[in-house]
Amino acid sequence: MTRTLKGLLIAVTLGAVVVLVLRARKSRAAADPVESLSPGDATADAKADSKAYLKAQQRPRAVALPPADGRGGESGQPVPTVPTTRAVPTARVRSAEPTGGSEPTSAAAPGPGRVEAPLPFAPVELTSSAPAALTRHEPMRVPEPRPIGADPASVRRRRGVRSPLGIGLLALVVVGAGVGGTFAYKGIADDDKQNVASSTKADPSAEPSGTTSGRPKAAPQNFTKVGTKSGGTLNRMSLAGGRSGVTADVWVWLPPGYDTPANQGRSYPVLVAQSALPGIESNSFVDDSVAFLPKLVAGIETGTVPPYIVVAPELLPYPKSDADAGRTAAKDTECSDVPNRPRMATFHNEDVREAVLATFRASADRASWALIGDGSGGLCAVKYALQYPQYYAAAVSLSGRTTLKSPLWDLDAGTKAAKAANEPVKLLDARPDVQILLSGQTGGSEFAAKAKAPTAVKAITGSGGASGDIVRQLPEALTFLGRNTRTPAA
Repeated sequence: MTRTLKGLLIAVTLGAVVVLVLRARKSRAAADPVESLSPGDATADAKADSKAYLKAQQRPRAVALPPADGRGGESGQPVPTVPTTRAVPTARVRSAEPTGGSEPTSAAAPGPGRVEAPLPFAPVELTSSAPAALTRHEPMRVPEPRPIGADPASVRRRRGVRSPLGIGLLALVVVGAGVGGTFAYKGIADDDKQNVASSTKADPSAEPSGTTSGRPKAAPQNFTKVGTKSGGTLNRMSLAGGRSGVTADVWVWLPPGYDTPANQGRSYPVLVAQSALPGIESNSFVDDSVAFLPKLVAGIETGTVPPYIVVAPELLPYPKSDADAGRTAAKDTECSDVPNRPRMATFHNEDVREAVLATFRASADRASWALIGDGSGGLCAVKYALQYPQYYAAAVSLSGRTTLKSPLWDLDAGTKAAKAANEPVKLLDARPDVQILLSGQTGGSEFAAKAKAPTAVKAITGSGGASGDIVRQLPEALTFLGRNTRTPAA
């Protein structure tokens, strides 16, 4: 919709510019009619003026004659005006008129046989440049000079006509601008799609835009409230992973204050907690086996760590009978997509992440996501940080290993090749931008020495890998996470 409106605005703007230009040209033509006429029109007007001038010169006009009477001009009476086109005779004899009696004749009247005196000038044919309609004593009005081509009728004719050709051209320009704007913005949209596609592939550590692997955001999941723990709310659901095909339990602990009205517009950082074995139908970070949640709440209250949403999935998707029979070690996928086995890496990092983002107010910024693992879960935390740096910024392993040793990797040639690609030391070669802490693990220093910037691995020696050791490892681990995790703006 936005692209269409922008294209329409371009068309309207160009059309308005064309209209203004045409109106400006018409205004100049009206102000200076000489420039609006062609040279042929100017020549025709000049010839018409010349003919009118010659015709006016050939017209007869009335001429005022000097006063005259029968006595050689002694009388003061004016003589009527005589048209110049009549020939005046030099002398004329008046015939005798019968008197019918002896009535005396007026002295002013001429007697019988009296000859009129000749006019004091010879007959002439006079011409004048003045119009014939001018009367005696009327001042002659000389017409003002008119510029060539300034005939009012011609000017009115040129100003009054709206050329169909001009209107057609204007319509074509407006339509062309609209079509051109549409195609231009279609090309811009295509370029934007290509830029987005290239940018998502350029850097695997780039933070996501709220979706998982470019897929649309999923619908909220049906998590059920389990109860209250350490001042927060614990929720649980059995999640069917759409991408992995794995169905397993997931617990989500919401920090204190999450549900208060003051925090309804706030997003939270996320800490994914991977359990120690067996990790079936339970997670050691949210059950009562360790004191993780109380330690975390203490760190939140002192400001050592941000108020994490804790996501605690099952480590293995097997039935409880396998754990009771001690078969978990033989069936441990070590948080990997082992060929022909449950795809736990995809479940933990794609399906679980998508469900959390769709259901809770969790930040999608990779810098706000971190991992922590206990024992076998510690191996998962290190491996996931190196394997999915686009989702995580930091990871802590509590007494976890850094090598794969499950018997599932030795089944055939295909699984052996997959094992080489999933080894944490092999994943270091990609040099992802993540921060890792190895706590309480023998041989962690050798692994840390192989890391190259921007990957940073810090190793702290400890005593063995018993889960009970995490109680004393947690303070430093939480401080490390707090320093390497971004807190979303409130």
